[in-house]
Amino acid sequence: MMAELSDIVDKLENIVKFDTNGNLNNVNNVNELDKENNLIGIIVTGSRNTFCSGLDLSVAKDHILTPENGKKMSLLMQDTLFRFGQLPLISVAAVEGHALGGGAELVTACDFRCISETSKIRFVQVKMSVIPGWGGGKRLIDIVGGVNALKIMGTSDPITAQNGLELGFVDVIAPHGECVNRAREFLNRYVYFSERDERKGGNGNDDNINENKRINSVKAVRGLKLLISRTKNSEEYKNFLLYEHELFGSLWGQKENVDAVLKTRK
Repeated sequence: MMAELSDIVDKLENIVKFDTNGNLNNVNNVNELDKENNLIGIIVTGSRNTFCSGLDLSVAKDHILTPENGKKMSLLMQDTLFRFGQLPLISVAAVEGHALGGGAELVTACDFRCISETSKIRFVQVKMSVIPGWGGGKRLIDIVGGVNALKIMGTSDPITAQNGLELGFVDVIAPHGECVNRAREFLNRYVYFSERDERKGGNGNDDNINENKRINSVKAVRGLKLLISRTKNSEEYKNFLLYEHELFGSLWGQKENVDAVLKTRK
């Protein structure tokens, strides 16, 4: 999953033709962008009623349950999700089922979150005797604040649709099975705007008002996302991610972590 996600981000970077510094890649005329594609948003969702259960613990035991490989995994996923967040695309996580551990970190990498009424998001890392290592700790703090982040990560209590909405973590609650549709409707708010056109009637009556939908400028929406994501491209932000990575690396693969993983697999 991790390598596949990195490949997907590579493809998205190529599609939008922006690098992570906000510069155009191999495009001489910015006006050519709109002619090539109108992509300004992306919906991240799972399959089989599960958003993402994070790291496959059987894979962890056999391949990466050592401090060295844990650090490599952390760097890969921090880089992947950082690059994902720097894309000039508005992202929505459509969470059906559960998002656990690394899956919860992936949810934080999206700009907005749509969760079904029955879904739950859990940061279970502390139960595995580690901390978030994919940048999710920093992102959760940014979303809900330090105190709430400590409660969520420290207790591993699930974030439900309702308490997530109250915390400002969840943006849209959807009926079960409708997350993707609701996420699409949510994204449309950034693609279209409505205009009341009174030119035909001229008297201001509702009978003479037409509701028109026009697509927003792709370049403007992308530029807005680049402006927002710039706040996460500072040295201070990157140093925080590095600190999170080092803390994660000091815990991953240690006896308590190994014992917790093996116990979970039984």
